[in-house]
Amino acid sequence: MKKFSIIFAAMVMVGCSSSNHQQTVDGSMTQTSLDWAGIYQGVLPCADCEGINTTLTLNQDGSFKLQEVYEKGKMRYIPEVTVGKIEWNKTQPVIYLQDGSEKRTFFVGEGYVTAYDMEGNPIHSQLNYTLKQTQVFDANQTNQTH
Repeated sequence: MKKFSIIFAAMVMVGCSSSNHQQTVDGSMTQTSLDWAGIYQGVLPCADCEGINTTLTLNQDGSFKLQEVYEKGKMRYIPEVTVGKIEWNKTQPVIYLQDGSEKRTFFVGEGYVTAYDMEGNPIHSQLNYTLKQTQVFDANQTNQTH
């Protein structure tokens, strides 16, 4: 009985000590665990138009291409194209798209990205700020254009 008590006490101590560790997911884990490289498409909300038809291409080499077409009635404006480098957040599955003048922020999930506000915070709204992944690039595909 004494051996059983010692073994039981040891098991409880091991169980308690392992429960104190918190598991965190950081940006580097997201880069390796998700199929993030590819093409994302959708229509993002617009304050003074019907929507922004958006195509975001994320390349394995860390580059991106963002194409936005503003739609107002039957009019479609000339696409605005932005290219630059992807910067990963070190602690969250979040990317920053830097083109020199502006920094855009997106949350990266499996098969989608969600736009954040200009300060890099989640947007709490009934409107849809998510782009769905329409094409996945494998490790050998880089510098894709759409």
